[in-house]
Amino acid sequence: MSRWQPTTNAKLGVVVYDYNGRQGDWRFLSLHLGDVVQILEECGGWYRGFLRREPARKGIFPSSFIHLKRHRLENAGRNETVTSSDDPVAQEVSCVLKEWSTIWKRLYKDHTNSQCATMKMLILQLIDFRSQIMSGTLPADDLLKLKKRVTSKIDWGNRTLNLDLVPRRDNGEIVNEDNSSVLDLFRVHQRCAQSLATATSTGTIKPIRTRSMAVHHLFVDVTGFACNVGDDAELLVSLFNLHSVKFVSERYMVKMSKNGTPKDVTKMGQLCALFTDLGTKELAGEVWLVFHIVRVGKMLASSGHDNRHTKQSNALYRRPFGCAAMSVAEILVGNLEPGDEEREHRLHIYQSTSEENFAQLHLNVMRKNQKEYRQLQQQGAAIFVSMRMLHGTLSSVIEDNPHLFQRSVAITRKLGFPDVIMPEEVRNDLYVVLDYGDFQQGSKTAPKNVEATLEVVSESGDILKDCIYPGAGEDPVDEFKSIILYHRNDPKWDETVKIVIPIETFYSCHLRLTFRHRTSNPAGSGAKGDKHSYLMSFVKLMNFDGTTLADTKHELVVYKCEPKYKLDQVRYLKLPFVKSDVSGKGSSTLGSQDLPPGIAVSPRESVVIRSLVCSTKLTHNVDLLGVLKWRLEPQKLENKLRALMKVGGEETVKFLQDTFDALFAILDDTMESYGHLVFEAIVFIIGLLSDKKYHHFRPVLESYIDRLFANATAHTKLIELLRRQVDHVDEGNAHQSLLKTMRGLEYIFRFIVRSRVLYAKATKGRGLTEFKHSLHSLFHSFNAMMVVDGDTKDYVVPIQAAALQHFPSTFGDLLQVLDVAELSTIVRDFIDSIPINKMTRFKMLSIRNIVTNSLFRRPEARMVLMPMVVKHLQLHLTQREELQQCVDILSELLIILEDTTVGATRDNTSVVVQCLFRTVLQAVAAVDRNSSYSGQLVSSLVAILRMMDVQHYHDYIRYFPDREVLLEFLTEVFAVFMDLVSRQPFPQDWFVMAMLHNSGILAGLTYFAEALPVNFLDGQLFDYQVWNTYFLVSVAFVCQDSLQLERYSPAKQHKVLQRYGDMRLKMNHQVLEMWNLLDDLKMRFIPDLVGPFVEMALIDHDEIRKNTIPAFVDMMDCELKSTGDFRRVESELIDKLDTYVSGGGRGDDRFKDTLFSMLSVETTQYPDLQKAGVSQFIESITQLLSRLLEFRNVPEGDENRNQRMSTISNLLHLYREMEREEMYLRYVYKLCGMHLQWGNYTEAALTLMLHAKKLEWHDFPAPRVPGKYAVATTHRRLKEMLYQDIIEYFDKGKLWEFSIDVSKELAHHYETATYDYEKLSSIYRTIGDSFHKIVHSVRATPSYFRVGFYGRDFLPSLKNKLFIYRGGEYENIGDFNARLMTEFPNAQMLKKSTPPDNDILESAGQCKYGRS
Repeated sequence: MSRWQPTTNAKLGVVVYDYNGRQGDWRFLSLHLGDVVQILEECGGWYRGFLRREPARKGIFPSSFIHLKRHRLENAGRNETVTSSDDPVAQEVSCVLKEWSTIWKRLYKDHTNSQCATMKMLILQLIDFRSQIMSGTLPADDLLKLKKRVTSKIDWGNRTLNLDLVPRRDNGEIVNEDNSSVLDLFRVHQRCAQSLATATSTGTIKPIRTRSMAVHHLFVDVTGFACNVGDDAELLVSLFNLHSVKFVSERYMVKMSKNGTPKDVTKMGQLCALFTDLGTKELAGEVWLVFHIVRVGKMLASSGHDNRHTKQSNALYRRPFGCAAMSVAEILVGNLEPGDEEREHRLHIYQSTSEENFAQLHLNVMRKNQKEYRQLQQQGAAIFVSMRMLHGTLSSVIEDNPHLFQRSVAITRKLGFPDVIMPEEVRNDLYVVLDYGDFQQGSKTAPKNVEATLEVVSESGDILKDCIYPGAGEDPVDEFKSIILYHRNDPKWDETVKIVIPIETFYSCHLRLTFRHRTSNPAGSGAKGDKHSYLMSFVKLMNFDGTTLADTKHELVVYKCEPKYKLDQVRYLKLPFVKSDVSGKGSSTLGSQDLPPGIAVSPRESVVIRSLVCSTKLTHNVDLLGVLKWRLEPQKLENKLRALMKVGGEETVKFLQDTFDALFAILDDTMESYGHLVFEAIVFIIGLLSDKKYHHFRPVLESYIDRLFANATAHTKLIELLRRQVDHVDEGNAHQSLLKTMRGLEYIFRFIVRSRVLYAKATKGRGLTEFKHSLHSLFHSFNAMMVVDGDTKDYVVPIQAAALQHFPSTFGDLLQVLDVAELSTIVRDFIDSIPINKMTRFKMLSIRNIVTNSLFRRPEARMVLMPMVVKHLQLHLTQREELQQCVDILSELLIILEDTTVGATRDNTSVVVQCLFRTVLQAVAAVDRNSSYSGQLVSSLVAILRMMDVQHYHDYIRYFPDREVLLEFLTEVFAVFMDLVSRQPFPQDWFVMAMLHNSGILAGLTYFAEALPVNFLDGQLFDYQVWNTYFLVSVAFVCQDSLQLERYSPAKQHKVLQRYGDMRLKMNHQVLEMWNLLDDLKMRFIPDLVGPFVEMALIDHDEIRKNTIPAFVDMMDCELKSTGDFRRVESELIDKLDTYVSGGGRGDDRFKDTLFSMLSVETTQYPDLQKAGVSQFIESITQLLSRLLEFRNVPEGDENRNQRMSTISNLLHLYREMEREEMYLRYVYKLCGMHLQWGNYTEAALTLMLHAKKLEWHDFPAPRVPGKYAVATTHRRLKEMLYQDIIEYFDKGKLWEFSIDVSKELAHHYETATYDYEKLSSIYRTIGDSFHKIVHSVRATPSYFRVGFYGRDFLPSLKNKLFIYRGGEYENIGDFNARLMTEFPNAQMLKKSTPPDNDILESAGQCKYGRS
């Protein structure tokens, strides 16, 4: 026989079939589909283990019913831990589907069709998504996107079903409560709630996008080209900004064969381009993806518009064909449903109605100017493309998406610089746009077919090879030929090419354009046809002052060249090349002086090009160039430095490295003469980066300082120049310069520190003492600057504010040259130098930056800085100043103290507790719950409570100087806790925060309550108010809704109990322990605590009930010993049971049985109570609970009105027997209200008579009654009001005889007691009206029905009893029985009128008998 063996690989599994076990045999475990089991042992096809949701119960089950799962095993053996190795998101989906499926079934049963259909769709989507995740076939980036989509669907579904908000990080990972601080969790909840607020109706949560300077790229995959061009073609792809009406990218170029496939067969299926460096401008604009199709073939296509030419030249030309375009704005900004951005798009191809407008064809398509274009008349002609956005640097994008870049991907750059240019990035690209030309027709009979050829030529006449890129993805060429517009003297080309020339060659090169007429006639081509004059233009790339060609439009001079003129002699370079240079000069004059033989100016012809230089080494700006080459003219240095500070930021930021190198070189050579100007220039450039427009260049400067800055002596000069400025803060004329300096402190100190580090490396650490002394002197000057009175010198305030704002940004660098204690002392003295109640807002902002700085995470720094931070927080929280800033600082402070990676924090926590706890407590008490920082402030209080250990609590209590102050504190803390428990500070679905909040309050109540018996219990020390407040808040804590675990799913209950235990039970134990400590003082709390204890006993928790119920016996015994009876406890107990059971919906039959049994058992130990009749009292309240539960359990609605009135009638009789007048009257008026609601006016009047008959015609104080009768203060007034209503109800019920009797009694009272003859006359008129109605009105004779209810399934108030029902007007026995059957649909009608036998009386069903 095989034996049970511990499993080795089979540790975790999921149930795939239901298994019911074996009835009555505890050894077998019942399983349900989807259950997760942990396996301990195996034996012959059987497993032994337990359900993960019920780990305490172990059993055996068949192995064939289990599908094994991958797992991770820790601590193998007896105490092993087994966790699933499935993806966490897949595991979350499994748990969610289990929970949702139960809810979905309930929705289906409740016929909530719309919500049911929505959830069904969502569940099916999640099942599909989980399959994709578990398949393991998705690329990493696609998997990440899918997980984010899954978690957004889960969160949306939870919100739709009113389930709890799941706190998760941006990557979708659920936050672990055990490893997160309270404030961190609060912020995660806030962010998740904000994200959910953006959810669409399909459950997609769109991320909240912030303005970012990140680099973005558009990946374009041309998946199909379905078009018959008839010849070879070029497909040119680019991005176009419709808002600015210009192209924003290079052209991606694919050469296609006439059959529609790439000419380079290696590119088959790999027509991909990455449009890089898209910045915020491009993302914000209306950007389109544009495809231009250029035919490469003969002048006229075989099916062209001019069929008269039967013979054509064999020469191949670039000719316009068509265009396609689509908007990609939504793709760029990410406003798409997940998955949509990768779908394939189909673009129609359009042709221009007039070839001359081909350059504007894409614009006409975008603007839907349909007169200017037509759709290509080819069946199925289209371009197919898919796109997706990628984010990050180009290298990281390639690394993160290897599956995209396994193919050949053409890098297509932006026209211009990206938002960020790193120092090591060297670029020297020239973009030339061949725009348009205007040529003369000359002696030709028809307009020309002009072809432009672009070349790059050296000053020696050599044509540079392979430097012109007609489009990304294709090899460079020596020359570029334009498209030809047929018979157009004014061609509009609008073609962009990129020219890449080495820096050293750039200075000596120029662009040359030649223009020739190309004919379609074969006789006009060839050797003979080319011996004609031609046109030529050129443009130099460098200006005479050393700057590059301007980024603008250039109208070029057109020269007419004879065929014999040789261009390679470049004698034309001395001629002007732009029209503005020959303005006013005639061609003959220019020819006689400057023109070489064979060339002449053609004044009526012109060509326009546009240029854009993207170079990190060449500049357009003369002033910037003057500083970069300052050694050429050192005598003009002052003017050049001043001019530099007027140069536009766009140009300056592109040359950060060269500019800073030049400035520090000038500083070394001219410190005394121009040091202050150089310093201002450095500050100016740093200030440019503070502008949001150039903020994204900050990494460039940081990279330069850390990697390329090499001046090892600059630190002494910079410190001296900075100190001079700070010392002269009183001089008003220098305040603007100093303000800019304060704003640039971060990088000024980074330069200083980097220079000192370089110097220390070079000199092996020499000069450290002098350096530190100069730094301390500098910071002493800073402290003196902060003392200057801003009230008298208002220009100082912005400087001080800037210093406070930017000083913390220097800490990271200063730590390289100062130890932690030194720097912390400097920081503390700097903040403390600010006068009290001055610069509060800016001071608190600075303190927040200090707390969030990495310096504060070091224990040595906190020892110095913590007292300073706490001191200022305490001051301004007390004064209620800058509360948002104070709360933010406190939150950051507590997050750090809860972080286990920052070293020891207990002493820091002690400082916070001693100095801030009561201040925070008072702030919470005073805070407006609608304020933006309310939840954050409460979370801070909870965080402090959770951080405090036992010793912290004890030390804090001992901290109070005397008993009165301690009493005041305890009163405050209990009052705040009561407010937080009764008014939850967080949204209802923030369950995790609610549990953390409760755990903090539990700790606070537990430890602060220990001060009560020690300080406020004995003799004269006793304080009733603080004890009573403690009991009330503790009971409120136990009874709050969020802790009633029985309302939650088993999984949720297990999670809470595992992490926090049952907090109700813990608090319940403490409350009863504190109650027992009162001894003889208990009578002070009777009957006030009866109600709270009843509320606590009604909680659906057996142990809490068993703990609490004996307290009622104790209360009765105390009252009996004190007063001789226990009527006050009895009265209060009955009143509260009625309130909580009938009105509050609490309690059940189990509570009734438990209360009866425990009271019966507990009172047997008290002979005095037995003698006082406690047994009868127990019977009474048990009977009361039965009738209260019976009343509460009758459903609302007209169909159950008789049952409800019957149960109320039973309560009335019971309260009359118990002589509970107040309770009796409560239900009298409740019954009257029900009769009025259902139109039973006669019964309503008779019900009110029950109370009216108990009143006397005297001015005795009236009992308290609800509603409109509450204004009556005497018996006389109340009885009069009741009689008036009774008369009205009898009149409406047509029972005028009863109305007359009541009216006569009221008339007698008016006539003989109050002498109110006006009311008397009115009541006599009422009596007369009643008599008249009796005589003249038609009244139906009411039918009465005898009804019996037999069987055990009826309510106790109906079971085996007979009733007389009054039917409605003209209601017969059939209608009456039908009405009763509606009320009791499960009852059977008895056919006989004889009394039923015992079989019917004791039957399990319902039998009804009705007769008129």
